[in-house]
Amino acid sequence: MGHSRKGRRKIIEYGHGSGRYIRSRMAAKARGDVAFDATIRAAAPFQRTRCKNGLAVAIERQDLREKVRERRCGCTILFLVDASGSLGIKKRMVTVKGTILSMLKDSYIRRDHIGMMAFRRDSAELMLPPTKSVEYAYRRLEELPTGGKTPLAHAMVEAGRFMTSYSRAHPGQRCFIVLVTDGRANVPLVAGSNANEEVQGIAESITVPGVAWVVVDAGTGRPRFDNAIRLAEKLNADYFTLRDLNQDSLANGIRSVMDRDC
Repeated sequence: MGHSRKGRRKIIEYGHGSGRYIRSRMAAKARGDVAFDATIRAAAPFQRTRCKNGLAVAIERQDLREKVRERRCGCTILFLVDASGSLGIKKRMVTVKGTILSMLKDSYIRRDHIGMMAFRRDSAELMLPPTKSVEYAYRRLEELPTGGKTPLAHAMVEAGRFMTSYSRAHPGQRCFIVLVTDGRANVPLVAGSNANEEVQGIAESITVPGVAWVVVDAGTGRPRFDNAIRLAEKLNADYFTLRDLNQDSLANGIRSVMDRDC
């Protein structure tokens, strides 16, 4: 697994708002992020024939230009973590928390936000809203409740809902859901359904605009199941195996996915 280049991000263009002014274009609206220099240049050739009414420069609607700005694209990563009572939970939570804190240490340079949603019993809970603060994350993640059943289907739907809303509210951010699970579930969304079949069906049909998935297989022991692999295939997700990784190698693996796509 290769190390990512620190701070590497694609540059994206914005028609208004923050960012470095790089060029101008015809204004879409009469009011906006006006490029005064370009507007005056567009109006200059027509000044002899226009009625100025005492103005130094007469500007008409067709002269208006708006600024096109650029800024580096940040990423938002939501860790969706199985906190149920399944095998290997202590190692899993230690690794995930360490990964989040590791990634947050250079989040200022990389303009990234990291969050975490944990699922157990019959629900999924947002334990850490997306943040760039190591101190805030440490406080929120210091003690996490664990144990109980595995509501994986509910968690995927809830994470999808949250990230759909988040990506709409943060245009220009590339968003990822990092699902840490062995792929097995025992709490169905629909009473009486087969929980594992339901999860695979959701993975096949779920659509979260502007969001890519990463699956980290948390399965341990024998026999080995292929539930997480099948989930990754249906989500068109990058796939990692937690048992082969520590917090640093997992962080680097996720960063490599982000740097490829951002």
